[in-house]
Amino acid sequence: MLFSVRNGLSAVSVALQTEGLDGSTRNLLWNALYSVPIADGGHLGFEEFGRPSTASQRMIVGEVLKLKVSDHLFSKGARAEIEDTFDKGEYSKVFDIIELVLRECYTTQQAGLRDRINLLFEAQNVGYRVIGTDISLVTDATSTAAIETALESKTIPEHVKEHLQKAIRALGRAEESNPVESLNESIKAVEAAAKIVAQNEKATLGEALKAIKDRFGTHVLWLTAIEKLYAFASDEGGVRHGSKGESPDVSVEDARLSLVVSSAMCEWLLVKSSRM
Repeated sequence: MLFSVRNGLSAVSVALQTEGLDGSTRNLLWNALYSVPIADGGHLGFEEFGRPSTASQRMIVGEVLKLKVSDHLFSKGARAEIEDTFDKGEYSKVFDIIELVLRECYTTQQAGLRDRINLLFEAQNVGYRVIGTDISLVTDATSTAAIETALESKTIPEHVKEHLQKAIRALGRAEESNPVESLNESIKAVEAAAKIVAQNEKATLGEALKAIKDRFGTHVLWLTAIEKLYAFASDEGGVRHGSKGESPDVSVEDARLSLVVSSAMCEWLLVKSSRM
């Protein structure tokens, strides 16, 4: 913590930032990102008189900002549009750019950049965290760690991780979050993991859990927890029966808890199975 903050000489943001970003947060994010090398050899802040814009700059201008790439072929103009978005654009566009940089930067830098942004979010009281390369409403460090452990696990197959990633994206930004979809994808991840462990892709969840109990000799309470989570998803707002959008019975907090628990369950099931 800086001297001025420790000694009460500098204001600290006390309002949780979930539907916007204040000026100092925007500046800090730009400072953290503008010089990060992108895999195409450029960076967001690249600007040199008469030099073409980088491929990553043109990608942001075209795909994120929805502007004509042909009007931003030179670095000066492309950088100006991107920096202007950090200064006063919609916060969701700033997050879109951050996610793109995380995906396009060198893999050796990805973890360090993610940690730097999360520390910045925490310090500035931003109600989001980066998980993998996605920015989500999951806010506390313990929850984030549980999900990241599952996403980074070499034991969990990609199609299971894909459900967890979809659950993260469905939580999304405050005004765009879809807790029903997130809850549904979390349960799909557990269901997929259970079928793998049961060695029967066509099994119902009940059949898979029975096979797991016979194979692991696991106490029934552990598997009952999975059944309860599945039952909750089946009952609340018709999630397992095609309900779309929001439901009065499924909140963002419900979906967030389901994502954390499902991530831990997938890790537990598949790691335990790999050791048998």
